[in-house]
Amino acid sequence: QGPTLDEKTVHRMVRQLGAEVLATRTRDLQRFRDGQLPAGQEMAGQHVVAQVDGGRIRIRTQVETKKRKGVKYRRKIRVEWREPKLLIISLSDRKGRMLRGTRPWIDGTMNGPDHLMELLTFHLHRLGGARAKAVSFVSDGAPWIWNRLDWVVGRAGLDPKRVERILDCCHAAHHISLALQALGLAEEERTATYRTLRHQLRAGRSRDVVATLREMAAGQPIGAVESVAAAVGRHPGGLGCMDRDRISEQARGASALRLVRVSGSSAGQWCGRERDPPGDQPASEGQRDLLA
Repeated sequence: QGPTLDEKTVHRMVRQLGAEVLATRTRDLQRFRDGQLPAGQEMAGQHVVAQVDGGRIRIRTQVETKKRKGVKYRRKIRVEWREPKLLIISLSDRKGRMLRGTRPWIDGTMNGPDHLMELLTFHLHRLGGARAKAVSFVSDGAPWIWNRLDWVVGRAGLDPKRVERILDCCHAAHHISLALQALGLAEEERTATYRTLRHQLRAGRSRDVVATLREMAAGQPIGAVESVAAAVGRHPGGLGCMDRDRISEQARGASALRLVRVSGSSAGQWCGRERDPPGDQPASEGQRDLLA
């Protein structure tokens, strides 16, 4: 059993350590911008997995500081839900599991997607991502992620031939559900068809899924046909861009994420649910202290 510490002591230690880590990161990030940060060797010859996503955090901001003497008084605060941008980089084996004996690199920011992608590039450079055997970018279909990956690959000096983009199966399956809903099927038929297509998708048979949806849309009203076309991907990044013959080993073996390989530089643009996230708004000083 360790030493007994009160809540204020723990809070002070965490804030002090966090400030020191952020100061070190800011210094190294500036060296990276100036071209003075040497590349590392940790990722040389390894399969690297970089996962990017947005989270949710509630920020409490004090809006009134005056005190009333002799009367119980509660300070007024403003509560806002924000979206921190998060990343995690790890080394994986051939089955997509984290390499035994290694630990992931985790980072995040409240300063929007551009800053997060710069942090991702910075970590890939300082850890030697350019010498990695393969680099896999794993995420959902959010355009704010996929539309910036080409810049990350170029800035970090990665070989495009050894880079793959992986879309998680949950978001792909969601668009299958939208396509079936647009066809106006009965509830029982739609559920059964969805399960069948979802199983085919997880097995890497994405072309069969696309062919089935297009066949079902034949002869339907123009609105239903357009909805199915949007889901199966007439533009880059849709289900039609998935290659059943190129499902990565990571997609087959991942236990925490069900992943499906997506080819194409603009993969993920089909996700129509993406909105302007709260995390893209300028962060206040207190929020930057929390997660800069």
